[in-house]
Amino acid sequence: MHWDRIGQGLAVIAGCLGLGWLGSWVGSEIVPAEGWEESFWSRFQYMFVFSVLIERSVEVYLNASRLNGDDRFVPEHKKSGKDATRTANIAAIVLSILVAVAGIRLMATLGEPVFDHWITSWIWFGTDIVVSAGLMAGGSVLFHEIAEVLRGGIGTLGSRFQSIEMTEEVSGLDERSAYTVTVTRTGDDTGKLEFSSGSVSLNETCYWDPGVKIASGTYVKCSKTRMKSKKDSVTGELRPGIYLPDAVVPGTDNHSIFIHEGKNPSWSDGCVVLDRERMMEMWNEITPSDGMNVTVKIVDA
Repeated sequence: MHWDRIGQGLAVIAGCLGLGWLGSWVGSEIVPAEGWEESFWSRFQYMFVFSVLIERSVEVYLNASRLNGDDRFVPEHKKSGKDATRTANIAAIVLSILVAVAGIRLMATLGEPVFDHWITSWIWFGTDIVVSAGLMAGGSVLFHEIAEVLRGGIGTLGSRFQSIEMTEEVSGLDERSAYTVTVTRTGDDTGKLEFSSGSVSLNETCYWDPGVKIASGTYVKCSKTRMKSKKDSVTGELRPGIYLPDAVVPGTDNHSIFIHEGKNPSWSDGCVVLDRERMMEMWNEITPSDGMNVTVKIVDA
C-alpha cells in the first residue's frame, strides 16, 4: 500500500478542513497551554504508536481477507490486478477517528481558544478529531516526515508562545511575575546585586572573576533553573542558579553563565556569585522554573 500518498492526501484534507473551520468559526485568540511543548511531544509519540498499530492492523485485515493484491514475487501473467487502496483508506480513517474520539488528540495540547459560544467549542473539538485522525491514518511515513519538519520549526513556535506568555506576565494578565536582577560592578571583582519581589528585597555584595567577566548590558529571557554539573554546597543537589542564555565568556563560546552561590571571586568561572543564603532567597521567590521571565542588568559604575 502507498501509505505516503495516503498520508499526504489525508493531511491536505485535514489541514483544509481545520483551517476553514477555525477561520470561519473560531476567530478568538488561542491561549497557549502551560508546558505545551512537553505535552505536545508526549502526545505526538502516543499518536505515532497508534498510527503504526492502525497501519499494521489494516495490513493484517487486507491480507487475511485476500484484498491486498498480489505480492512482488507473483509472475506477471498470474497477477490478479487487485487494488486495496480504497479499502485501506476507509479502514485506516475509521480506526483513526475512533482513536481520536477516545481521547488521543493533538491540538488540545497547544492551547485552547477563548470560547464565546458552544458552537465554537464543538467545532474546535471536531477539528481536533479530524486533524488528529488524519495524521494517524497517514501511517508511520507521514509521522516521520512531520517530525523532521517540526523539529526545526517547533523552537520558533515555542519562542513565540513564550513571548506571548511574557507579554501577559508584564501586563498583569498572568499570575506569574516578571523579575529583574541588577548587578552594579563597582570594583574590579566586586559589586552590588539588587533584587526586589514580594517580601524579598536584596542589596548584597556579589563577585565575579575579573579575568572572564561578561559584557555589561541587559540580558532578557533568563530563567531560574539548576546547573547541570555543579552541586549545591549544602544539599549536594544540582546547584540552583539563574541562567543567562545570551551571556558568553569573552573570547570563548562558553554560554554557561549563571548567577549562583559563591563566597568570593574564586567561585566564579565567568558567573556572578553571592552569598548562598541570599541567593536561595531570590531563587525561591522566582517562579516558575525555566520560565524565561527574568531580566538581568549588568551595569558598570
